[in-house]
Amino acid sequence: MSLHFPTYFQGSLRREIRELYGSVGFLTFAVSAIQLFEAAYLYALGYSLRQIMLFWLIVYLLDLVLLPLGAIVALRHGYEHAMLYSSFFMVLYFMTLVLLPGLHILFFVAPVFLAVQKALYWPAYHADCATYMNPKDEGGEIAMMRAIAVIASILGPVFGGIMIATVGFTALFVLVCVLIVCSNLPLLSTREVVVAKTERFRSFYLHWLAPERRRNLFAYVGFGEAVVDVVVWPIFLMLALSSYLSTGILFSGATLLTALLMLWIGRVTDHVHRVRFLRWSAVVTAMSWLLRPLGIAPLHFFAFDTFGRFSRESLGIPLLSLTYDDAKNHDLMHTIVNYQLSLAFGKALSAFALFVLFSVTSTMTHAFFIAAGFSLLFTLWKPTPAPS
Repeated sequence: MSLHFPTYFQGSLRREIRELYGSVGFLTFAVSAIQLFEAAYLYALGYSLRQIMLFWLIVYLLDLVLLPLGAIVALRHGYEHAMLYSSFFMVLYFMTLVLLPGLHILFFVAPVFLAVQKALYWPAYHADCATYMNPKDEGGEIAMMRAIAVIASILGPVFGGIMIATVGFTALFVLVCVLIVCSNLPLLSTREVVVAKTERFRSFYLHWLAPERRRNLFAYVGFGEAVVDVVVWPIFLMLALSSYLSTGILFSGATLLTALLMLWIGRVTDHVHRVRFLRWSAVVTAMSWLLRPLGIAPLHFFAFDTFGRFSRESLGIPLLSLTYDDAKNHDLMHTIVNYQLSLAFGKALSAFALFVLFSVTSTMTHAFFIAAGFSLLFTLWKPTPAPS
């Protein structure tokens, strides 16, 4: 599968990036059809908010342990192969969710499959991007990747909502599994050239905890706010709107507006001081969380979700661009795993904080203040000095 964008980029796209665009489009549509409803599915099965946060805490604690192994697989077998392997664990994850109503022990098995999928996919994905993106067009290419993901996810929540309302969760899970397998087709269109490398498991943690990288470790912990966005916010909306379909339509509408501005963000980040842009976007993202408790009507929720998505993309695009630059100036896979370990650590901290919160109260709006606090940590980010 080959995608062409003749006017947006200054140079030509590498084959590897074109294939990744196609794969991301497939995968994002599949995952977005169900991801919005994952937490709501657990909630509908009778699991409490506290138990749901325990579920995600297990995922991210396992991710902290498994990420170096995922990186080692990518270095030995290739980035695209690691992403291919990850898809089968995602299918196993969704299958355990399908069987969960009759086998509640799978509540503790599903996080294992999801953590393995994350450990295999994300180091390989980011290493692929950092290796093959054009430095002159990096912000634009990241924005295009995000725009493809956003466009694919516009129809996903509506499609998922219709499927749940008409044929139920099980049929949706099965169809999503088929689409996840199909997302590998673009990656398999040409043969990947692999130069096998070896790395010690322990070296990734030593690199991650090195004093000169500690500030960025805490900056990436800001991704803890995503736990609130993916888990608490959808349940909050579901209860407020009382409909899977209405929630899916609201998310799709907010996503469409965000997509219209995504490519502009990418162009801007190629021509402005990216660190300053990142820090301002972090403050705006925190503000978007502080506004959400004020919502009392669907139009309010739509506006707040759109504002939140736009501010998070304004933050995420320059942050990834800066991270890829850091990776090219240092050891690439170690830098990518630093990013992923800090992200997993931040999400584990957030899940634990929410677990404690929901042990004493069921008021979900308190979680939005936790998300705002995590968002501000992104302001700590600064480039790591290049080795002399």
